[in-house]
Amino acid sequence: MGFHGLGALVGAAAANDTFRISSGGSIGSVDGGLGGFDTLELVAAGGAITSTPSGVASGVIEFEGHTIAYAGLEPITISGDVDDVTVETTTADDEITVSQDAVTGEITVQSTLPSMESVTLVVPNSLLQILAKAPGVTVRIITDLSLFGVNLVIVAAYIVVDGVAIDLGDGDLTLAAGTEEDADASVEVTGSTISAGDIAIGATATVDVSGPADERLADENVVASAQARVTDSQLTASGDVTISSAVVANIAVTSSPTTGEDDDDTADKDVAVAYATVDTSASTLVNGATAITTPGTLTVRAHNDTTVTVLADASAADAGGAVAVADVTITASSLLTPAAGTGITAAQIDVDASSSATVAVTARASVGGATDTDAAAATRTDAATDGHTSTPNGTVSIAGAVAFLELDQSTTALLSAAEGDVITADTISVGATSAGGGIAAADGSGVADDAPGIGVAVAVTFANVVTSAAVEQATLATDQLTVRARTAPTSGADANEYLAVATSGAGSGSGGADSGSLSIAGALALAAVALTTLAGVGDIVFLVGGAGVGGSADVEASTRTASGATASPGEPAAGATTGLGTSVALTTVNNVTTAELPDGAALTGVHDLRIAADSRTAAATTATGGANGSEIALAGAFAVTVSTDRTTARIGSGGPLVATGTVIVEARQSAPVTTIARGAAESGDDAVGVVVALSFLDHAVRVQTARDVTADGAITLLADGASGATTVAEATAGGAPGEDTPGQPSASDHLEGTRDFAENAPGGSTGGAVPAQLPAPTTPRAPSRWPPRSRSRSTPRLPRHPSRT
Repeated sequence: MGFHGLGALVGAAAANDTFRISSGGSIGSVDGGLGGFDTLELVAAGGAITSTPSGVASGVIEFEGHTIAYAGLEPITISGDVDDVTVETTTADDEITVSQDAVTGEITVQSTLPSMESVTLVVPNSLLQILAKAPGVTVRIITDLSLFGVNLVIVAAYIVVDGVAIDLGDGDLTLAAGTEEDADASVEVTGSTISAGDIAIGATATVDVSGPADERLADENVVASAQARVTDSQLTASGDVTISSAVVANIAVTSSPTTGEDDDDTADKDVAVAYATVDTSASTLVNGATAITTPGTLTVRAHNDTTVTVLADASAADAGGAVAVADVTITASSLLTPAAGTGITAAQIDVDASSSATVAVTARASVGGATDTDAAAATRTDAATDGHTSTPNGTVSIAGAVAFLELDQSTTALLSAAEGDVITADTISVGATSAGGGIAAADGSGVADDAPGIGVAVAVTFANVVTSAAVEQATLATDQLTVRARTAPTSGADANEYLAVATSGAGSGSGGADSGSLSIAGALALAAVALTTLAGVGDIVFLVGGAGVGGSADVEASTRTASGATASPGEPAAGATTGLGTSVALTTVNNVTTAELPDGAALTGVHDLRIAADSRTAAATTATGGANGSEIALAGAFAVTVSTDRTTARIGSGGPLVATGTVIVEARQSAPVTTIARGAAESGDDAVGVVVALSFLDHAVRVQTARDVTADGAITLLADGASGATTVAEATAGGAPGEDTPGQPSASDHLEGTRDFAENAPGGSTGGAVPAQLPAPTTPRAPSRWPPRSRSRSTPRLPRHPSRT
């Protein structure tokens, strides 16, 4: 029966109704009525169709530019000749299956919950899309798909292709796991065969968190994971193949409360507390008996971009402390490790892993400062920093502002293949990059002179960064292999920065505060940084390349970082120094940058070989003493820098290395260290305490060949290192109290205590950045000229730096 000129159709109850709408026809809505088995059939003649469900038996259909609302229906069928079909899902955590009838060729998309009516359609001419419009949706392809010339796009949180064959001819395949609401996303292709034009298999996890701003406690635990995996599968493309994972995370946790006169219990509490525990991971893996063939580019990529901002702001409160803590773990790994497949063939192969960390942790003290901490252990000063508030004169137990950052960042790119597998490409690139940095800033400068609490500030930054790029075992038919590991910015800044900044305020320290706390530290800043950057090749066989010779290898590890700790008093508009107590700053940097052919690794058929390590790691530590006061016996400044740096380019032990071109092994290092300790800026003639500045450097640049090397061209070995230390200690006009002053340690006691502080300082996640044996400080001889000049050489070309005491 045909209908014309109607806006709505309603089927009879308990009847089996079929509503057929042909090309050129339209209707506002159809309702199958109660009961029965009612069907909506669309007969197309080209054009596009989009099905969007709103419930188990309801939704809307876009058909030739017209919208059809439906209800009370069972299956939806699409027949005739259609160009584009899009099936959307709107139910969170849905389970969707995609199948094709082997006889009729019809495709069925349905929910296993069920959350929507099934959609059965003929093979479209151009495009088939299955798009999740809600988070947590899983899409499974459960049968073979034969869609010649069709572009297939699937978007959902989880995509599973297991044991099927997908043949799109020259149509493109896009499997994109993750919507804007999915913090967990994965795509897995296992035991399957795929033929298409361009093949894009990827997962993206997205996190956008903005915590409360007006509460006394803000606490966020964030986990984000993106995984793309291809295992035991065969991918054949006439275009490019991209397998990728990505994390985009923006996390902001803020505690910024306000207290008034009726909140008289806040002086002995941490009034603003912000915690963030963040773990983000991007992982791409191609393994098992996997074979990939493309005339274009094969890209295996993992990228993690994580930004974390934690703020505990008590500046609007009358009194109380501020504690800001972040524990951040960031990983990115990209692994192309086929085993027992039939090989990898492409014009270009890029295995790339990159991570970017942008982390800022800030604590601002209240006007009244702090006199105590809450009973909860996690908010106590020493517990909040994981026990890292020791100074040369004791432990800080109370602080007006505490900022603590622990950053673990790991980036890995790896290419390897089972014996018998051949990886063929004109150029092969394996690269890993760790960019970004982190800062912990504690600001107690807002605490006034007459405040009941204290403005002690504690800032601690621990950073452990590991970057690795390697080709471990492979047979390569390539002209050029490039392996690069970089701990450095990708653009813009000159270096990754890892900083701790503590600015002390004033305060009388009455109202329950222990005056001894003032004598220990007004500002404590600790930055402990461990850096490992490794690029290596091992057990590689180069087959004859297009030039008639073996392939060339370029292996490079580079580090560009700036680390530092700054402890100083606050300076109000008038310019007077207001911070109370001693300022203590410690920076420890442990850097290992290595490019190598490891011991026992075989490198066969190489033409040109370059192995290069390049490290530039600056460290700066500054401590400026606070103002004098009747309760301050030891006010002064302690600044210590410990820098351990190993830059190595090497050919390890093993069988003879024969190159038909040139061999270059080079290592370059630049590691400037600056340590400055200054007394209180406005002390006048008052004696305010000892000022100590110490620098401990253990730097080495090494180039090594531990096997026989033969080359038809030149063999170049180059080591170039420059280690400079600028160490400055400036006392105030009044100097320090005499050694016979009651309760005053001697100068040698201060030196030894500071040395012990540096040697025993906690390394946190760094695994201990301070050398096991620090050189003992010596008493300087009277200079024959003023100002004295010290010169030392740890490498052949060390620049000269003045040292003032």
